[in-house]
Amino acid sequence: MDVLKTLNVTPTQLHPNSWGYIQAFAVMCQVLAINPTVALFLYFFRTRPIGKRGWVSLISESGNAILELYAQSFRGFKNQFFRVSITESGRSFFFNEDNSPKFPLYWTQNPRKLTSWSKEDMTHIELEALSVMAALSRPFSSRKIINCLEYDDMNSRVFATMGKRAPLDWFAAADAKKNKGEPRP
Repeated sequence: MDVLKTLNVTPTQLHPNSWGYIQAFAVMCQVLAINPTVALFLYFFRTRPIGKRGWVSLISESGNAILELYAQSFRGFKNQFFRVSITESGRSFFFNEDNSPKFPLYWTQNPRKLTSWSKEDMTHIELEALSVMAALSRPFSSRKIINCLEYDDMNSRVFATMGKRAPLDWFAAADAKKNKGEPRP
């Protein structure tokens, strides 16, 4: 939900393909044992210029795509809404301990326009995680990665999905790239 706060948008203001990117990225990070931070996610994405209607779409940074679109076209989603009532047991999903909202609860008129998150603004840990992710042969199918969630052996299925496009030993590939092609000792 930190992505929503950073972009200053409500959950319903974000285009469905953008939700696909967020979900697939979270699954990839879980499988790779990487903490999915806003900085790391937004390094690979930027916001599409925002139109009059207020919808916000995330698109891959040119030449730096890590994920493919979940679907080429979403039709009819703009006409279908549902209302969320926050119960006491669900407050922790929407509010921080100090009762401030975790993200905007109403459509905003000023979503943040963002180009790729700068490496200079990342922590050392985020930069290490980025080196692992940057070494992957990509982009990966958001749909295939998300579909792995329904299985008990999700991790192995995600690795298999990513393995069709990536080296078998991602960490060795990341180390080799970091060491400018020199193999690990």
